[in-house]
Amino acid sequence: MKPIISFLHPVCWLFSAALVSGGEQNGKAPEIPATLVAKTVAWQVHWDRKAGMTGKAPETLTFKMDEKSEVWINGLQWIISFDDRNGEPFPYLVQRVPELPEEMKRDAPLPFARRAEASVKLPAYSNSFRKLSTFKADIRETLLDAFNHEAGSTNMLAFYKDQTGQPVKKVRFWIAPVDLNFPVILYAVEGVPYVGKVYFGLRSFKPLYSEFNYITDPGSETHNQGLKLISAIKAEGDQFKLQNGHLALAGR
Repeated sequence: MKPIISFLHPVCWLFSAALVSGGEQNGKAPEIPATLVAKTVAWQVHWDRKAGMTGKAPETLTFKMDEKSEVWINGLQWIISFDDRNGEPFPYLVQRVPELPEEMKRDAPLPFARRAEASVKLPAYSNSFRKLSTFKADIRETLLDAFNHEAGSTNMLAFYKDQTGQPVKKVRFWIAPVDLNFPVILYAVEGVPYVGKVYFGLRSFKPLYSEFNYITDPGSETHNQGLKLISAIKAEGDQFKLQNGHLALAGR
């Protein structure tokens, strides 16, 4: 799989619109558990705040889902789109409807008007997201293998080298806390103005997809948010280095 390298967008923020929806890809939309919807909102709100964005989610989420595995979040007025790979779903796009152009804002809720409403308790981010260094060795290595398959590919290492001017052996990854029930690994690379995500299967722990998003040029609000986000990933996560083709914990 070749990672998508693109721009962060102030509306989508942490998720990219580069994927094909699960329904379009497989002919049938994936079943999205309510718990995954809730974890997606909790994760997004946490990192939004770290990037300096305002917003608060209610303790109990109410939502509607359409036939394309798009989810309307009441109150927040978000639309979250899910995709899947071999029956393993993951979120790939968050649209904040209040930030959309007026004509899109007006039409956004319409596909969900006749859909049944469901509710789920919003989990606390801090209750389940943990540093990789705290996981059992076998689980940690399995997740790192999935991560390295995408973020440590030959093409990506060459890209980091071009960005930093440093040899590949000096590449340092900062990986944010992970939840085994949430299929996204958020990361940054030392000296590179991008934020990356590796998506993995919750059953298989295999890599599904990845992307690496530019935080835009200095001087923009998105750039400043990106810098804050990278700093937060470093503060909350672990640092890893490449060692004989594998990732190993590195000292700070």
